[in-house]
Amino acid sequence: MLKAPEIYLNSILKKAGVEREITCLIDRFITENNKNLHFIIDEKVLRLSDLLIRQCQGLKGKATFNFPIGQKVISLKHQNAVFTIYALHPEPVLKDKQSTVTVRNLNGYIPLSNSDITQLGTIRNRITDFKRIFQAEKQSDFFCNEKLLVIGNRNLFLEIPKEHPACFVWEKNDGEINIEYNSPLLPKIAILKNINILDKYIKKEINGDQLTFSTCIFIGSSKFENSINIIRNYYNQRRFSKVVFIGEKDIKIDLGNNHVPLRWKWTIPEIKFFRNERNIQHEFIIVQNGELEKAITEFYQAVKEIENKHTIGLKPIYRFIRRLYYDWNLRQETTIVKLQQIQQEFDIALKQLLIETLGNIFTDFDFEEYQKPLSAKFAKIIEVIKTNNKTEKLKYYQKQIHQLILPSFLSNINKRELDEIASQTYKCVKANSLQAIKKLQNDLSDHLSNPNREYYSFTANGKITEIVSLSKSDDSNEKFQKIITSIYGSGKVEKLIEKLARAKTEYKLLLYSIEEKALQFYLDKYHEALNKEYVSADRYSICGVEFNDPYYQYTNFDNWLKDFFTYKTESRETDIYRITFTDNSKYKLPATKTVLKIQDKEKLLVLVEDLNVGDKVIIYSNPDKETMRAIFELKNPELQKTAEDYSIRWRTCLKEACQNNITEESLYQQLKNNHFSVSELTFRKYLEGEVMFPRSFADLLIIAKTINDPRLSFDFLKNTMKPKIEEYRGKEIEYGFKFSNSINHYIITGEVDEFISEWLKNEELDNIVSQIPVKTIKEIELITTNNDD
Repeated sequence: MLKAPEIYLNSILKKAGVEREITCLIDRFITENNKNLHFIIDEKVLRLSDLLIRQCQGLKGKATFNFPIGQKVISLKHQNAVFTIYALHPEPVLKDKQSTVTVRNLNGYIPLSNSDITQLGTIRNRITDFKRIFQAEKQSDFFCNEKLLVIGNRNLFLEIPKEHPACFVWEKNDGEINIEYNSPLLPKIAILKNINILDKYIKKEINGDQLTFSTCIFIGSSKFENSINIIRNYYNQRRFSKVVFIGEKDIKIDLGNNHVPLRWKWTIPEIKFFRNERNIQHEFIIVQNGELEKAITEFYQAVKEIENKHTIGLKPIYRFIRRLYYDWNLRQETTIVKLQQIQQEFDIALKQLLIETLGNIFTDFDFEEYQKPLSAKFAKIIEVIKTNNKTEKLKYYQKQIHQLILPSFLSNINKRELDEIASQTYKCVKANSLQAIKKLQNDLSDHLSNPNREYYSFTANGKITEIVSLSKSDDSNEKFQKIITSIYGSGKVEKLIEKLARAKTEYKLLLYSIEEKALQFYLDKYHEALNKEYVSADRYSICGVEFNDPYYQYTNFDNWLKDFFTYKTESRETDIYRITFTDNSKYKLPATKTVLKIQDKEKLLVLVEDLNVGDKVIIYSNPDKETMRAIFELKNPELQKTAEDYSIRWRTCLKEACQNNITEESLYQQLKNNHFSVSELTFRKYLEGEVMFPRSFADLLIIAKTINDPRLSFDFLKNTMKPKIEEYRGKEIEYGFKFSNSINHYIITGEVDEFISEWLKNEELDNIVSQIPVKTIKEIELITTNNDD
């Protein structure tokens, strides 16, 4: 769904000198950077206890300790008893349960915390661990005057290994501070439930007047989002010299005096990269309704004309279009009633919107001038969506659906309808005799497994589909087939994208073709946001690695072309079959193309990859380019015009550059020096206008780079021209497949489908079909080719 910038991340890991683990990387960022940091990430992703024990490794603090009366101590050398300081002057007096000891000084004694641990064996073990972990040798190594200050929850405290002394501090209802220790040794990590109790903790902690904190780490957005003022005050008072914020909320943090933490927002693709999770490519079930797409486009155009004419905004009524994508029911008759209700609500909302906008400009404005035609256009949308819609698609869907994902507010009514459908399905099997009752179960099973019955997918194998909201959908069972019924209706589309990006199992998206285009728009916007994050100055300041991953970001022709050439070997491979027939004619066809195979006087649609030597086939070749272009122009006049304008633009620039070339080296040779891929003959075709666009977009980049014409600027090619070329070529392929499939359909059934009926009459079709020969395969060979474009 969203690919991780692996080159960039691997460069960061290499520079930091750490393995592929996000906690280690953040630890390195904190350690090596003396500035305040804000990592926007769900803290559950991190191994927080590891982060904290790493951060407390180098803490030393002062080499002295003010032993107070009442302080518990133990001899570092002998470790044979725990004493309490009874007096300090004129000489220290120590007491344990059985004896009183007077010593000359406290050299060699280490302070202990007020933990409940009193067993000597445990204390000795903790001292041994402390020596090993912190390379402690002398008395002062155990003083722990400098602590790592952490603001977090008790669960975090419980996760810290007992070998690393820590404490958890919280305030009771009566305002008294309570300190819980995990070790008899003084803590090196102090975890406070909130920052407001810092002063109270210092007053109560052993030797609190000597405590210092170099770093304060906030774990969880809730720990700092409402406490910025007090954090700012403590920071400005130098209670700690560096602050680190870790939490998933993207909150503006300003510590005053131009101290704004460096911000790093960890993205979903990055987190999946560190977790070694595979990138799920979700499938689409597209409802192709050309009339619907046309009607919606005309509606948008009409609204835009009014907006431009009067400089007003009418986009709020677009929400009714989005409702049509998801606001439907399992039963067609119920859906039609709901569509009529949406029409009524649209008319009311439209009138109110016109009053609020045009009514403020023209006091005597005739609102019906716009209301009637817009209402009629919306009614046209309603009319064409009554057939060839999502209800029909699911009614005859041929696979079991385990979870149908609907907006939560539509779930209950659809659940009731599904129960009714299931109940009626079971009633379809009846027993008319005592003997028939014995066969009842088998008959019911056969009926439920019949893929030709209505609502097959909902009650296959006797199981009813679970209808759930997006937030409650399952993401653990890989065998589950989960269908999301729209990109709308479940909150912001960005949240859907994130849900799909995080998914560990595959979803299928049931979308209208125009809705699929909208999803691509949102994906592009989301991708732009990722790029802005990756190239941020804050990130560079933290990691010292420039973002230059070619998959994500191009800044000039050179690095874009480098991407084409570097990743050419990673381009999508297309399986092509070379077929030789008994008449020695040859075809090259993609493995996924369908052709007609003659078997026992029947004509069957089969994939090219399923053909064998000796098979008799009928293979229809699409008409000439002029015919296909005429179809394209009638179906998509605006896209055709835009494509022709861009085609004229690049060819004009190329032709003028060739004519104005005054260097000794021909323009073709200059292009070849930049890795131009076509022959000189093809180059001449470019100049003579015989080619719409170069086959490879890399060649178009090379032309733009070489001739350096502002009309083919980098930004224009990247942001404007390339998307339109891709859309144009996609439509070319779509119409080519539709035309070929329509001919095959006519040959098999004698019926003219909707697509081809717009262009050809029955007599013309008969003439075409009569000229398609039946051929026998002599040889068939698989050729694997790279799709370099």
